[in-house]
Amino acid sequence: MNSGKISIKYFVLCVIAFSMILAQLGCTSFRKESNRSLSESELAEPPGNYQQGVNMHLTGQVQFSAPREKPIIEKTIEANMQEPCDMMVDSKGCVWFNSATKEKSSILSPVSLSVLTRLNPDGSISWEKKLKMGVIIIPALVCEGALIYHELTIGLKKVDDRFICIDLAGNTIWRTESLNGGVDVSRLSNDRFICDISDNNKGNYNIYSLSDGKLLGTLDLPKIDTSSELSTPVETPDKGWISFGEIIPHENQSTTESKYESNFETIGRYSSQFKEIWKINTESRYGIASPILTNDNALIFGGEKFLAKIDINDGNIIWKKTDGSKYQTCGIMSNNEIVIRYKDESGGYFLKVVDQKGNDAWKWKYPCNFELGEAVIIYNDNKILFGDKEGLNLIDKNGRIWGISSRELNVNPDDKSLYNWNLHPAPDDRVIASLWSWDKMSKIYFLKSPD
Repeated sequence: MNSGKISIKYFVLCVIAFSMILAQLGCTSFRKESNRSLSESELAEPPGNYQQGVNMHLTGQVQFSAPREKPIIEKTIEANMQEPCDMMVDSKGCVWFNSATKEKSSILSPVSLSVLTRLNPDGSISWEKKLKMGVIIIPALVCEGALIYHELTIGLKKVDDRFICIDLAGNTIWRTESLNGGVDVSRLSNDRFICDISDNNKGNYNIYSLSDGKLLGTLDLPKIDTSSELSTPVETPDKGWISFGEIIPHENQSTTESKYESNFETIGRYSSQFKEIWKINTESRYGIASPILTNDNALIFGGEKFLAKIDINDGNIIWKKTDGSKYQTCGIMSNNEIVIRYKDESGGYFLKVVDQKGNDAWKWKYPCNFELGEAVIIYNDNKILFGDKEGLNLIDKNGRIWGISSRELNVNPDDKSLYNWNLHPAPDDRVIASLWSWDKMSKIYFLKSPD
């Protein structure tokens, strides 16, 4: 994302950052610039079997079992997070999040300034730092010993953005050169990460070293459209790429139809040298949901009114299910079954588990025709934790195991400002959950198993 492809999210970030320029001077910043490389231990990933090139919080399967008993709410923290994705959890169970605070100004009424906070596993504050005026950040990746975040600085004459890596104490380890746009990030193999810097003409992606932040190269792939729910390409086992979202015009396009009503999106596979191997029309007009790379060199993905599995070697469709539902893939269970979230023709929301042939194994209907958030936790004992308006639920093929109600979470299920659950596994049967709201303070819940 850059100045040539301004999304609503990017516009909001710019507005927030511009308001910060008018704030008072004297905010603290990160103390030290070490300009070093991350060590091997610092580069370790959080505890999950995550696909490379795919958002780990959507498709991760954690390496430990689900809490056997209903957790208790150890602590609840109100945090004025500016985006649903503004929180991450490391392998030690520490929480990193970005929030806004009101500061007095000698010129204008109080304005919001960004604050980056690191919390200990019990919810106590490890440290927090106010950012300089005109600066906002979005957490991008978390490692064993570091956080990489996207920093956006709006000055009077120009906008500057880059990735910055800090250690557990908040000291700066490295920073990239200016990006000219780029927020959506995925971790790749060999300690690299990729970000989307696409413009309106084609898809461009920078690849960086996670160790020292150096630019390793740029991908030049077909245009990624903003309607795609996955904007960064998926890395294939042979170091090639699967890219999503190139627009194919409708043959019978009406002049009165909008872009999203009149165009289809594609999936294509490209070599490490960007040569097209194959490309197929998905016949989906509203985005391709997070894809799942399977162990048999296939890709399972959801779209508008279909769920499909294709062979990544030749692009041939292995199977395709169409039943009037809008599908979104969530992740792979340890028995290789696929977790799917979908909305049926009647408007009901479901979590469904299918086998590798697309046959239904079991499903769970949300208690109301409304769904919150994208994240689920898939435990290695084939149990699934998810959130909705009624609270949090742990389920398996036999049904509901335990739940924490909205009343226990002090949440009004009829509140229309509720938007997004983010769920993060933590060691020792802990769960960190955040509930983001459009117009109220977001909440972070620290859940632990009863003593």
